[in-house]
Amino acid sequence: MMSTFPRSTPESQPSNVQPHAEFSQRALLGSLNRQPESQPTETALQELNDPKAAAAYLGVSDRTLATWRCTGRHSLPYVKVGGRVRYRRQDLEAWVSSRTQEHTGHLA
Repeated sequence: MMSTFPRSTPESQPSNVQPHAEFSQRALLGSLNRQPESQPTETALQELNDPKAAAAYLGVSDRTLATWRCTGRHSLPYVKVGGRVRYRRQDLEAWVSSRTQEHTGHLA
């Protein structure tokens, strides 16, 4: 079956349009010259906890963590990875340390 569209020839193209093959080649060469994007280390990925693991570490439910995130009740740092919420182990430990209390009464 023959195509009904005429093939473009260099004569039929405006002078400022680059041929497709040249553009593709330039794009490929440009992508090869770029520096690779930094990838997270395996250790950094292992330190990211999902809400269930973070909740288990803190002794609360994952719904409680969701409430804290939405209301801002506690300033527990979290990371968004795509659409997912993750907690860094070091942030959980720092948050627990910052909430350490010595007594419940007031000194007079």
